Amino acid sequence: MYNYVYRLDHIETNEFYIGSRSSKLHPTVDPYLGSMVTWKPDKTKLIKTIIKDDFETRSDAVLYEAELISKYITDELNRNYNVPHKDSHS
Repeated sequence: MYNYVYRLDHIETNEFYIGSRSSKLHPTVDPYLGSMVTWKPDKTKLIKTIIKDDFETRSDAVLYEAELISKYITDELNRNYNVPHKDSHS
C-alpha cells in the first residue's frame, strides 16, 4: 500500500487543495483527484503533484497533510476548509 500526500492545482484559478491518500497503485499512476465538490464534475483542469510518497502509515501521511494545510490555511486560494484531526487517523 502506498501512503502519500498530494496537491491539486486548478490551472485557471490557481486554487489548490492538499490531501492524503492510501492506494494500491503507485502515486504517479493513481488517477484519484480528490473528493472536492468544488471542482466536480470538471476535474480536467486539475494538475496533481505528489508532494511526498514514502509514508509508512496512513496516519503519518495525514499528520504531514495537516502540517501543510495548517501552513496555508489562511491563503485565499487554498480550498482546504479545515485541518484533519491528527488523532482521528491513528
